[in-house]
Amino acid sequence: MYRDQDAERDLVNSKRFFGGADTHVEDRCQYQLDRIILLSTRRRDGDTNGFLPVYGTLLPNPIGTVSPHVNLGDPNSCLQASAVRRRLGFSHDFNDMVAFHSDAKWTPLS
Repeated sequence: MYRDQDAERDLVNSKRFFGGADTHVEDRCQYQLDRIILLSTRRRDGDTNGFLPVYGTLLPNPIGTVSPHVNLGDPNSCLQASAVRRRLGFSHDFNDMVAFHSDAKWTPLS
């Protein structure tokens, strides 16, 4: 899945990519093995800052009004993040009353 969007503020753009793969193995001996790998990456150009001044938006300002789309943050700011998530699941049914289930997850962030 890929998403390219602009923010409500001027000079802010965000791009995201998310993808994954799944492997499932099942045997007649009543065991299951699942392996899932998820990849995600994100890049945001521009600082959304998140705050607008009260004077000019909600209260009167002698200089004039402030547009809700104005960006008061740093337009040269850049955020990049990526993650690779791995999951390994194993289950085995010994009989109708006894079973073993294990689930391991590993996620390094950068």
